[in-house]
Amino acid sequence: MNPATAKFGFDILMGLGAREVQKAQVRATNTVNAANVYARNLMRSANNELAAKRGSLARFTQSINNNRTLDNMGSAFEASAVNYRRQRDERKRRSVEQDIQLAEQAGAQAAAAAASGLVGGVVDAVAGTVALRRSRILQAEAQTDKALAFDQGRQQAAIIRQGLSAMDMNTIVDDIDHSLDVFSAQATPGFLGVLAPAVGNYMTNRTGRTRQPFRFNAPHPSSLGTIE
Repeated sequence: MNPATAKFGFDILMGLGAREVQKAQVRATNTVNAANVYARNLMRSANNELAAKRGSLARFTQSINNNRTLDNMGSAFEASAVNYRRQRDERKRRSVEQDIQLAEQAGAQAAAAAASGLVGGVVDAVAGTVALRRSRILQAEAQTDKALAFDQGRQQAAIIRQGLSAMDMNTIVDDIDHSLDVFSAQATPGFLGVLAPAVGNYMTNRTGRTRQPFRFNAPHPSSLGTIE
């Protein structure tokens, strides 16, 4: 057998053996890589689920605290309004009592004036004095009402401002990882990867051999006239 041909066959066999080893290594590498990708995606999914639950719990707690703050603010606002209405009703009650007292005083003074025989001018003067006192009382009550209404408005504004400042307005965003690991399989070596080096070695060996020059022997006539 030609040594180059034998070497070519030997290279093919060695290449096939090496190819099987490489294929086994590639399959093992692909199996490990696929398992790692699956594990990373699985772990990411579990972490995302945990992050979503933590976010839901945080938003639920935030909502409870904000609702409690709103309830407290509403209770304080209602208490302020009720207290203002009570003070206003009490002032009206006192005003009615004062009107009754003034009317009683005016009636008593008019009766006393009539019993003593005073003229109408004196009665008119007494009535004017009573009217003036009534006007001053009404003016004082109006000023008091304005002051109380102003104070009540400031108090309710402070209640709303404090309630809003105590609320948690932060936006809670879940820490979700939206990335995805994709497995890319490593290709196994093909037969051409074995054949090409063997063919290359074979052609190199053939090229390195000493070639005999090609000679063409043309026929020539003999002395007898025949072609040899």
